[in-house]
Amino acid sequence: IPNVSFLTALTSVSGFVIGFAVWGNEADYWRYGKTNKWLTALPLTIALLIGQIIFPITGWMISRLSGITDYGAATNYINVYAFGGITAIAAIVLTVAYFACNDSNLYGMINAVENIKKLPHHGVCAALAVVCASLAAWLSTAGIAKSLEAIASLNCVFLPTVTVIMLCEFFMISRLIGQSNDLSQVPDSASLPVVRWRAFIALSMAGFVGVLTSGVVPGTEAFHVGVCSVQAWLTAIVVYLPLRILEHKRSVASATSYTKQYIEKLWATEAAQSVELLK
Repeated sequence: IPNVSFLTALTSVSGFVIGFAVWGNEADYWRYGKTNKWLTALPLTIALLIGQIIFPITGWMISRLSGITDYGAATNYINVYAFGGITAIAAIVLTVAYFACNDSNLYGMINAVENIKKLPHHGVCAALAVVCASLAAWLSTAGIAKSLEAIASLNCVFLPTVTVIMLCEFFMISRLIGQSNDLSQVPDSASLPVVRWRAFIALSMAGFVGVLTSGVVPGTEAFHVGVCSVQAWLTAIVVYLPLRILEHKRSVASATSYTKQYIEKLWATEAAQSVELLK
C-alpha cells in the first residue's frame, strides 16, 4: 500500500469522516420529545464515538492487516471476516443498511421541498426517488470510489454550512448587536422573506470555496488543499458576520431617521395647533 504525506491524508480522509457524520435531520428524531440539551447531546456523542472513531479504526486495522486495496476484493474479505462467507447474510445486511440510509436522506429532502412549497406528498416522493436514482446511476459511471469521494466531500460542505450560519446568528450576532433570538416558536413561511440575501451570499461563497478545495471538480486538483469543509465553514462566518452587522446598522439608522422625522412632524403639528389657539 503506497504511503502518502500527512497533509494529503488529512485532506482526503477528513472529507469522508465529516461527510459521513453529517445528516441534517437529527432534530426530527427528537421532534416529539421534551427539550433537553443533554438528552440530545448524549446519544449523538455515543453515535459519533462508535461510528466515527471505533468503526473507522477497525476498518483501517483490517485494511492494514489484509493489504487489500481493490473494492471488490475488500467487500469479499469483509463478508468472509464478518459473516463467515455466507453471501446471503451479507446481502441482507447491506440491503437493509442501504435502504435505511437512503430512506433517511429521502425523508429529509421531502421535508425540505414541502417546506418551500406545499406539493402532493406522494408526487414529491416519487419525483425525488427518480431524480436520486438517476443521479446515482450517473455517478456510478465515474467509479464507486470517485463517486463516494464526491458525495462525502459535497455533503460535508453544504449541509453543515447552513447550520454554521444559523449558529453565527444565534451565538455571535445576538451578542454583537445586543439582540436576543426567540427560538421557542417556528415562524410561518409566509411571514418570512423569500431569500435572506446575507445568508444566501455567505452560503454561496462558502460553497464555492468548499467545492473548489475539495478536488471534486475536474481541473481543480491544484486547489485540493486543507480540509474543504472547515474552509467552507470559516468562509461562511467571515462573509456573514460583516454583512449581518452592516444590515443591522442600516436598520437602526433607518429606524432612527424615521423616529426623528416622526417627532419633527409631531412637533410641527403641535406648534401649528398652538398658533391656532393663540389666534
